[in-house]
Amino acid sequence: MYKTKIKKVIDLFFICFLIGAQMFGSGMAVIPILQREFIDKRKMITNEELLDIMSISQCTPGAYTVNIVTFIGNKYCGFIGGMMSAIGLTIIPIITIILFTAFYEYISELEFIRSAMVGITVSVFCLIINSFINLWKSAIVSKTTFILFTLSFVLYFFSDINIIFIIFIMGILNLLLEKYVFPKIKKSEGKA
Repeated sequence: MYKTKIKKVIDLFFICFLIGAQMFGSGMAVIPILQREFIDKRKMITNEELLDIMSISQCTPGAYTVNIVTFIGNKYCGFIGGMMSAIGLTIIPIITIILFTAFYEYISELEFIRSAMVGITVSVFCLIINSFINLWKSAIVSKTTFILFTLSFVLYFFSDINIIFIIFIMGILNLLLEKYVFPKIKKSEGKA
């Protein structure tokens, strides 16, 4: 059993190491890679669990993607799994940032680097749209979730309310609807 856990932790480390080698753009750009590696290939988590983990990761301090893989690693292999997932994910980006910073003056002047960055940005945008579509199918499952999404969208884009408070408010609102409002509606429909 101990050897099995060590193997799982090592597997997690290398999965996250490979994900870290593919990271370009923001945290959302990595979501399709996480879906492919943890949901499609290895069935470690479900789309719904990834949505929950993404919500929690948005509210916790630290880098978004590191938080996500730490939660996944912790769910799969406990504390050591979470820690090794975070380390595996960050090794390549840290080395890349150090090298990029050291040679930035020289690299930033090269035309092919600028052109490559534009191409990377466009493809990252495609990845984000693909993730949005996949997550939409898992998250928007009823009229209520669509209303909560619309309300969240409006609050986020048209108010100064912090996203953490919006997530918290939507969670409480859904809890109240599920616990108090919908049961009363079902009872009154049953009496009619």
